[in-house]
Amino acid sequence: MLKPKRSIKQLKETASRQFTDREEPRRSYINAFQSLSNEQYKVLVYYGVGGIGKSRLQKELQHMTNSLDNTAIKVTIDFREEKHRNPSEALIWLRQQLTQEHHIKFTTFDLAYAIYWSRMKSQITMKSEKKTIPFLEEGSFVAELITQLENLPVVQWIPKTIKLIDGLSNYRDVMQWWNGIGKEILADLKEMHPKDIEDMLLVYWAADLISWLKKNNRKAVFFFDTYEALWEKDRSIGSFHERDEWVKELILQFDEVSVLNVICGREKLVWEKSNPEWNSVIEQHLMGELSPTDCKSFLHSCLITDEDIQEAIIQGSEGLPYYLDLMVDTYQLISRKQVPEVADFSKRPEEVLHRFLKYLDRPEKETLKILSVPRFWSEDLFVELVTEFKTFYPVTAFAELCEFSFIQELELDGSWSMHKLMKQGLYHQVEDQTPSLFQQVHKFLHTYYSRRLEHQEELPTAYVEALHHGEIVLTTNELVDWLSKYSVVMTNNGHWSSLIKEYERLVEEYSDFQLQTFVQQGLCELYLLNGQYELAEKRANRAIQLFQIQGEGQKQIAYLQKKLGDLYRNTNNYEKAVQSFVSAIHELEKIQEDPQALQEIAWMATRLGKIYKLQSKYDLAQQAYELALEKCSRVVEWGHASAELYATLGQVHEKLGELQNDEWSHGEAEDLSHFYQSIQAYEQALSSKELKDYITIRAHQGLAYKRLAEAISKTEEKLANFHQAISIYNEVIEKAPEYVDGYEMRGHASVDLLDLYTDLDQFNNAYKSFQLAVESFEKALELSEVQGSSRNRLSSAYRSLGRLYRKQKNYSLAIEAFQTSLIKSDELFQHSPECIYAHNSRGKIYREMGDCYSDMKEVDLAISSYKESVACFKKQLEHSPGSKTAIVNIEKLEKLIVRLLA
Repeated sequence: MLKPKRSIKQLKETASRQFTDREEPRRSYINAFQSLSNEQYKVLVYYGVGGIGKSRLQKELQHMTNSLDNTAIKVTIDFREEKHRNPSEALIWLRQQLTQEHHIKFTTFDLAYAIYWSRMKSQITMKSEKKTIPFLEEGSFVAELITQLENLPVVQWIPKTIKLIDGLSNYRDVMQWWNGIGKEILADLKEMHPKDIEDMLLVYWAADLISWLKKNNRKAVFFFDTYEALWEKDRSIGSFHERDEWVKELILQFDEVSVLNVICGREKLVWEKSNPEWNSVIEQHLMGELSPTDCKSFLHSCLITDEDIQEAIIQGSEGLPYYLDLMVDTYQLISRKQVPEVADFSKRPEEVLHRFLKYLDRPEKETLKILSVPRFWSEDLFVELVTEFKTFYPVTAFAELCEFSFIQELELDGSWSMHKLMKQGLYHQVEDQTPSLFQQVHKFLHTYYSRRLEHQEELPTAYVEALHHGEIVLTTNELVDWLSKYSVVMTNNGHWSSLIKEYERLVEEYSDFQLQTFVQQGLCELYLLNGQYELAEKRANRAIQLFQIQGEGQKQIAYLQKKLGDLYRNTNNYEKAVQSFVSAIHELEKIQEDPQALQEIAWMATRLGKIYKLQSKYDLAQQAYELALEKCSRVVEWGHASAELYATLGQVHEKLGELQNDEWSHGEAEDLSHFYQSIQAYEQALSSKELKDYITIRAHQGLAYKRLAEAISKTEEKLANFHQAISIYNEVIEKAPEYVDGYEMRGHASVDLLDLYTDLDQFNNAYKSFQLAVESFEKALELSEVQGSSRNRLSSAYRSLGRLYRKQKNYSLAIEAFQTSLIKSDELFQHSPECIYAHNSRGKIYREMGDCYSDMKEVDLAISSYKESVACFKKQLEHSPGSKTAIVNIEKLEKLIVRLLA
């Protein structure tokens, strides 16, 4: 809408608008004013972005001063006026205000300025020059003196002045000035160079005002507005600190009277850099955005009551008062012709950006344009951008740039951004006016952060930012390739939450088949890792559905079925797990001569074998493991060994070692070869640069050490391998604090170590292991309530604690621990009733409790506990008919019960 920038009506309307909020700045002003003394300097600084309301605040503070002390003098200088940036011109402006409003005489200053001017313009007489000094009132002492001194030699100035004063009765007040400092000042002036006089002008001006303030016992407030305009013509580093040096010098003149200095500008003052003593003088306040409530109050006061229009204006304003003013103007103009609608306020006015950029030089503006493209920047990125895009801003001036009020330091260490409205305005300006540059900057940033990712620096920030800029400059296929390559870095470094957040966003924002299937599959993997099994199942099924709709992705579907198999196993749904693994293996068997397919079959066969072992189907477990070994061997023969293949071999050998060395392998010689082969295979996998799943593979290597510790007979080696396993789990957990299996594995190892230390009578170490076990399982359950294995082994930890106390003959604590173990067992049945070890573990608790009662000579309680144990083991056989643990325990316990009853 076309409209004039200024009008009388608009001026009146703007002036009458409600002054909103700003309680904290007003409070600080009141405190500063009331605490004024003539013993200390006081400078209040209000700084903030253009349009934030500093000038309006200053007017409000001037009004407040009248109510605080109506005798105080107020004087204002606005540096928007270019001539006010010159010290001499500024002093003249201030002198005129004070003379007109308070009839203060500046005799010393007037005289010095007149002489200075005559010396600078020596070819013009002092009398004629009087016409160019309009602040010299006709009939004033200095005006008359200039007339009298015309054409006189300098040596006669003082005698002539004395004669003038003696001869004119209406200059009696001047006599006091003359006898005070006048004669001495005039004597000095006649010998001074014009430049020296110019430097002293503010001293003379201040001396006149100080004299008046003392005589009348008054306070003064100086208001300096638009302070940043002092640097409008030149913000070069060399001149930066010189531009306001005269302001500091002026403030320092008033050390004998009560003067408050109020400075409003866009930047925080940095005077303490030149002199740290300024810190005790200056009190600085950042002017923040108005709250939504205050914005609404302001709009109501301007008769804008439509809530939808209010919301549109408030959201667009980001709390900037200047923006609100512009929107009120727009509303009032539209209202003259039609009823305003929300759409009328959807476009951000150009005046807002202009207000932000005012008083900046060209290199600063060009630099800010480039910096509007990244969402934030560090000093390193700033240097690279300024260098790459040649904005001609000095790379050494980063600190100076960050001192602008529209630049904000973020909570992220060493990172900066600019005010949202300014950023949006500049960003769209670059996008609309220089689209090629817009693309170049985004591409540069995408490459910059991708390099950081390659070096594993600034994670997860580098990934999030590289992805953000990549979405703008990459095609969908290129984006999927990038995700495939760089998401591995995030996964291997445990930044799963950040990865999930980005994947969930991509699922919502993109419909492309390739991108959707990749991200859905990635979410399934991540949710599986942190124990969010329902979400993992949902994402896996959605990905399978997409592949089926597209009629392709046989291998990908099999891979997802493998993930579902792991999910069902972790949630104790063993039959569905078996179905998923068998179905996936069947599909992959159809693919001929594919190393990747064979490697996947080997992995799933290993998982399948573990389930068969849990179900006490030992022959089927052996067959599954042998199938896995056979598939791995074929891949090696074909020359396609990979990190994933070595990880699979590590898992196969660990499971074969577990099967061959379980507690019921009677009379067989100790065979640890599979464990050593497992550890070696994992080492080969972990040393590969192509490894895609470091966290889980490293954790499974820890499991191989744990299995070795369980099987090996030498005590020192058992301890060493348990500690190695726990050390690996600690490393994994530190790297990936959301990895639920990491905590669970550490808990398992800690319980086994607890039992070993108990057998060795190392009770302190045993108790430490118990504490670590409990901590580990509780963290696993915090991440995923359905971790049946963690609940089961948490119960086992208390059972082992009871065993420890029993060995110490502390039977009361032992029974208490066993009872706690039973409570934990109850919780297991409540949350995970299908856990395959549930009845087996409960049977062991009652067995240990019976042994404790037997030691205590409580025969009836011992028999009762043993009978409960037998009942639990029989329940176990219903779930796992071939369970050797259950069969052997039932046989032993029944004989024991008979003996006790005899």
